[in-house]
Amino acid sequence: MAEPINNSLPTEADIMASPQEPPAASESTANIPDEVLEIPTMFGLLNGSPPAVWAETGRKDPEIQVIVKNAKALEESGLGFYKSKDGKTTVFYNGTFVDQGELSKADDAGTLTELVPSYDSVRQGAEAAISGQIPSGLPGAPQPAGNPPSSAAQKSLATKRANNLQAGSPTSGAAPGSGRILNNILKPVV
Repeated sequence: MAEPINNSLPTEADIMASPQEPPAASESTANIPDEVLEIPTMFGLLNGSPPAVWAETGRKDPEIQVIVKNAKALEESGLGFYKSKDGKTTVFYNGTFVDQGELSKADDAGTLTELVPSYDSVRQGAEAAISGQIPSGLPGAPQPAGNPPSSAAQKSLATKRANNLQAGSPTSGAAPGSGRILNNILKPVV
């Protein structure tokens, strides 16, 4: 006879008696200072969406300065920095999702800034998501579809659609005697 399976969850006493330590060198946000976690762009980077952002080297934005100041803690948490070969661009990336070798290949090919989104565009998108407004230039923003059809055109379409819905006898339609289902399939759609 098979042993019964214990499906019960551990109790609070079990958890407190044997707390689990994270494995050594784990990628955790525990080492990342709160001032860095408050930056809207960090949420996306930590979750891999986007896995990397680039900015011009030497920028003095307050948010970027906070990231630079805490570079060591960020690198210990699995985030990294890649400086382009020309020295003009620095890429901040999540090492879980991006290999530095991929960044180097893109840099050699001259497509680094095309492959990785800019810090400014990601910040703008994050701030828009927080405020609940999506700027029209970002993907996913609703685009105007043009002017609606005139009232006469709408009335004509409604009439044609209503006429199309009226059922006829089984011997009427495109294939007389074949039944309503086949006749409805063969009827042109308006």
